[in-house]
Amino acid sequence: MVVSTVYSIVAPKKIEKKDVEITEVPPKSYLIRVKMTQLCDADSKYYFGLRPKFPYSLFGFKYFFGVRDKKSFNKKYPLVPVHEAIGIVEKADEGSSLKENTRVVLIPIIPCDINGCEFCSKGNENYCKNSK
Repeated sequence: MVVSTVYSIVAPKKIEKKDVEITEVPPKSYLIRVKMTQLCDADSKYYFGLRPKFPYSLFGFKYFFGVRDKKSFNKKYPLVPVHEAIGIVEKADEGSSLKENTRVVLIPIIPCDINGCEFCSKGNENYCKNSK
């Protein structure tokens, strides 16, 4: 059994810490000990309660800025802000391609399978509604 600490943004400027017990690694999965993380721009906006709405374009990428309705925005909480990290494989499912103690970079967004997707085709999977 491993105890993992999860930090969640539960409301603007409010973070909660929760310990989660992990007893086994699900099939085709890994348990990663995170060594460093990065908070992205979106993470900081959710922490500070900034609600993006108005679209603008920069270098061919679409972004949003402004304020959208508070009710829709608050449905995003609670959220775990860190989705970019580096770490080490602590446990691996038997037969996995990565082995224990392998160093890894975590960017857990899988592009959609739609050919010519306006976001995924430009490397902006995080904006695609069909990414996993």
